[in-house]
Amino acid sequence: MMGWGDRMREWSSSTRQTRNARPRYAKTLTAQHSLTMSNPLRRIKQLPWLPLFQTAGYAVIGLFAVELLLWWGGSRLPFVARTNALIFSPPLDLLIVLSIAIGVGALAVHLLDQFQRQIFINLGVLWGLIACLVVMVWVRSLSGIPSLLPPSQPALMGLIIGVFWRGKNHWRW
Repeated sequence: MMGWGDRMREWSSSTRQTRNARPRYAKTLTAQHSLTMSNPLRRIKQLPWLPLFQTAGYAVIGLFAVELLLWWGGSRLPFVARTNALIFSPPLDLLIVLSIAIGVGALAVHLLDQFQRQIFINLGVLWGLIACLVVMVWVRSLSGIPSLLPPSQPALMGLIIGVFWRGKNHWRW
């Protein structure tokens, strides 16, 4: 009959053996983990940048089309000009810029979801899309033509809100 001390020694030796034994796939997991940890920019380099820039460009072109319609309506119809002057005056202009940026971000995710089906959309791709949108809005501001979406902090916040609001189904880690 085994005593209490014998049982403890047997349990500790079996625990030590299982604790020291590593599964076969542990070496590959450790190698992949160390590879990711040694190069943190690897995920950024592997993003599909060309389709993301194309999608951001299409969203900014869509904004440009809306700007042209507002400009044309303001030049042809006096009530549209008065409405534009009222909406884009200082108390409301910040709210309008924020809402336009939210719309552009949501439009970009919608375009990415509909026309770039080969891309697996996850959190990293959404952040890459935000970076592409910021670059495209900045390039658009270099043209010198007045824009409804200037490169500013409210515009950046609106783009982030719009992208993650529309892309909430794609928040996979």
